[in-house]
Amino acid sequence: MTKKRQDKARATTPPEHGVRFDVEADAETLFKQAIDQIGRGDAKFQIKDETTRQQSRAKPKPAEVKIDLHGMTLDHARRHVDDRINEVLVGLPAGAVATVRIVTGKGLGSGAGGGVLAREIPAWVRDRFARHIVDMDESPADVQLGGIPLRGSFRVKLKG
Repeated sequence: MTKKRQDKARATTPPEHGVRFDVEADAETLFKQAIDQIGRGDAKFQIKDETTRQQSRAKPKPAEVKIDLHGMTLDHARRHVDDRINEVLVGLPAGAVATVRIVTGKGLGSGAGGGVLAREIPAWVRDRFARHIVDMDESPADVQLGGIPLRGSFRVKLKG
């Protein structure tokens, strides 16, 4: 066996509780070296203390608001989207950005005309909330493969 092959050789650990996995032949040595570095304080990463952990957990992460329009008529969907987006904007601090995912459905059950919501709602949102829009996906109706929509939703990022 060549030197290169020996370096890449894999050792198989004996099955424990019916689980079997492969590890690099020198994994045990590398693991011990890493443990030694941590013990000496030579490690190139910082171990967070409890205060740092609590602070990082306390930071609110921006949530994505989901608006599902399945089964709604166009008028009902517009009212629903208008109400929900306005709720998001009212609760949004000035300058903050929120992501809203609007699920229109693919329109597969809409008959020959295709998905009315997938076609109409994105354009309506773009017109209605233009001054708040930071970024917006293209309409689900525009993303098709063989005449079938690939997705039934779009995201819009709004700034307060």
